[in-house]
Amino acid sequence: MLSRLFLFLLLPLLVLFQGCTLYGVTGRPEAEFTGARPESIRADAIVEFTEKESIRGRAVILVKRPGFLRVDLLGPLGIRLHILASDGRYIQFFSKGGVKTIDSEDPAFERYINPERLVSIMLGDGSGGSSSVLKGDKAGPGDRAIRYKDGLSGAEIIVSDLREINGAMIPHKIYMSFRGKELRIRYIGLTVDPEIKEEVFKIH
Repeated sequence: MLSRLFLFLLLPLLVLFQGCTLYGVTGRPEAEFTGARPESIRADAIVEFTEKESIRGRAVILVKRPGFLRVDLLGPLGIRLHILASDGRYIQFFSKGGVKTIDSEDPAFERYINPERLVSIMLGDGSGGSSSVLKGDKAGPGDRAIRYKDGLSGAEIIVSDLREINGAMIPHKIYMSFRGKELRIRYIGLTVDPEIKEEVFKIH
């Protein structure tokens, strides 16, 4: 259930945040980061999806520039139940029914799907976002946050709980919303710049 809803939210966000105009809210018009520019992260996370009800689960997340992304949703005893992966071109989703693949170079998608944008945001790049202090459940009280918002669709991504690790500022909370659906990711363990082989981002 969580995996299907997660995919339903994340894929549209990959579409919406490709080349769109991102509108900030309060704070500086452009977020500013200092320090190292990480190339990859590996995170253990708690994932929560909310529509009418909330569903929570654990996940392992791998992110690597320029557009590599993998999310493994875990079941009991750490068994991988579902996988969402992108190698920068192909976006794949694995579940009990097999593997579904989207080719970002397909004419129907090439103008829109861009995993590189989401990877950049998850690695703490502030470009295109508005820096502000948010209150409420989208970010912890008083947290400095970076908000990315598509003014046409209303879809938004908010990253917060920025922590310095090995000289890089990495967001530990990620909030995504689209058409009444919300996804929250909270890192509970993080490694910056691990060596990750590119083949792990392909589901065979």
